[in-house]
Amino acid sequence: MQIEHFTHLSLFRIFKYSTEKGASFDFLKAPRPCYFLAAMLEGEAVFESDRGEKHRIKKGDLLFIPQGAKYRSFWGETRENVYISVHFDFEPMAGFCDPETLPLQKVSIENAQDLAEDLLCAYRLFEKSTEDRLMALSIFYAALSSILPHLKRAPLPANDRRLSPATDHIRTHLDEDTPAATLASLCHMSEPNLYLLFRRQLGETPVEYKNRLRIERAQQLLLAYPDMPIEQVADATGFESAAYFRRRFKEALGKSPREYRKGAGEGL
Repeated sequence: MQIEHFTHLSLFRIFKYSTEKGASFDFLKAPRPCYFLAAMLEGEAVFESDRGEKHRIKKGDLLFIPQGAKYRSFWGETRENVYISVHFDFEPMAGFCDPETLPLQKVSIENAQDLAEDLLCAYRLFEKSTEDRLMALSIFYAALSSILPHLKRAPLPANDRRLSPATDHIRTHLDEDTPAATLASLCHMSEPNLYLLFRRQLGETPVEYKNRLRIERAQQLLLAYPDMPIEQVADATGFESAAYFRRRFKEALGKSPREYRKGAGEGL
């Protein structure tokens, strides 16, 4: 994989959040649409994932939240909770995601506090000029390269990879409606077997999988481009109409695209 392929970001934003004492957020029914790298500056929080993982984060700690993570967060009651959060994702097939799962996790690394301070610096730069934003981007890449070797990984079962040609194609052609026969052909199997394996491995049909990815991409666009019209978001993510997009979005997340965008600053 060439380095330029790995560096094609589809989303890069940095925020500084201040969460009230005793606050809690529930993302069990709203999987995160991108990756998050968070640095705790003040206070503490507990994160509980749908997979039973539990992590307590305090000042100077780093937290990695993978795309698609489902969890709840509970914030400290003794002081204000302040943290930096980098929202990022790479273009499909850029090389960041491999056939492994990355669970939500506290990053165990000796220089975590130094990296937290670096991310605070990146936030300050990101709020300034284009040149400063490039510096913020370089700090982010340096931080990411430092933590990647320390992230815990859980290998997928070998038979999951039989679907990779189909899922890779869907990810790179989200704005297209690829026939099931084409997807089956890519995986060298029949259509019934394709549907069976999708159900068994992913718990959804190819169409449901595609729509879920489209919703995730729409969430990214709503976060990255606050002024982009809803109609343009619908078109960019392959939905046949803005009305259909709004309906599917609300079915998936329990809120309209406009409501989701308005609450985007609620934090982790």
